[in-house]
Amino acid sequence: MLPLPAALHIRNMQSATPTLSLDVRQPQAVADALAAFAQQHIDVLLSGAAGNFPAAPANLSPNGFKSVIDIDLLGSLSTDIQN
Repeated sequence: MLPLPAALHIRNMQSATPTLSLDVRQPQAVADALAAFAQQHIDVLLSGAAGNFPAAPANLSPNGFKSVIDIDLLGSLSTDIQN
């Protein structure tokens, strides 16, 4: 898992904040990530999943729209309900 730019920024601030990057559409990936933090005290969980297509909404296929919803809404929710 490669850290995202925001994670790199936090690390550059010499913060003790652990970060992970994962596909939130995969419930097992979310469960594994949360298990990795299970032994640590977590004050805040930021679940900011986002997915986009460089297309106008009118040009987005139903499957493309579903992918955005799966990532943005359901993916963010999955990190919260499994925590």
